[in-house]
Amino acid sequence: LDVSEFPDIVYFIPCPKSPHGCDVDPTGEYIVGSGKLAALIPVFSFDKLQKAISENNFEAEKYNGIPVVKYEAALYGEVEKPGLGPLHTEFDGKGNAYTSFFVSSEVVKWNIKDLKVLDRQPT
Repeated sequence: LDVSEFPDIVYFIPCPKSPHGCDVDPTGEYIVGSGKLAALIPVFSFDKLQKAISENNFEAEKYNGIPVVKYEAALYGEVEKPGLGPLHTEFDGKGNAYTSFFVSSEVVKWNIKDLKVLDRQPT
């Protein structure tokens, strides 16, 4: 599809440092956008993303003609210092997330609601 012919069909959310994974929790509310060279994990809110789109809360510049939602407008929060090189995140359906890290070679368990690291295991 040529997005220039179908406005409002797709939007970007900014993800830091070489975006790699984009994973959605079982509720559909939380979107984890990992940047494989980032030292944090941004967690976006689907509801906030929808609100930002309806309010045209976009960055001034488009990327290849596609609107980019402002980072803060869609952000639920950030997991601080989870490890180095977050890749993909899986969910247990009990409010926990498990993210693999390629630089620090580990899997880190963290809570989706409070964004706190709970455990880590080397890989």
